[in-house]
Amino acid sequence: MEFKQVRKEEELETAAKLALDQIQAQAYHTELLQYPYIEEVLACGIAFSGKSVLAAYATYDLAGKQAGDVHLTSRYSRQEEMSS
Repeated sequence: MEFKQVRKEEELETAAKLALDQIQAQAYHTELLQYPYIEEVLACGIAFSGKSVLAAYATYDLAGKQAGDVHLTSRYSRQEEMSS
């Protein structure tokens, strides 16, 4: 997991994807290679602005050394919860 804080809600998606890119670029998963029973990991970049949050996530196949497609969660904010 990697967390990013931004000032504007409009920056959440970009920041979440940047956090995910950082996880992949810095190969956070390399410590897990010593465990042969772990075949896949989930990388998650989380961005927040105040009480609004958005996450980008992807699986990483350790054996194939390949990242899966990037997925985004729905934006969550306190205001949306209160209006529901």
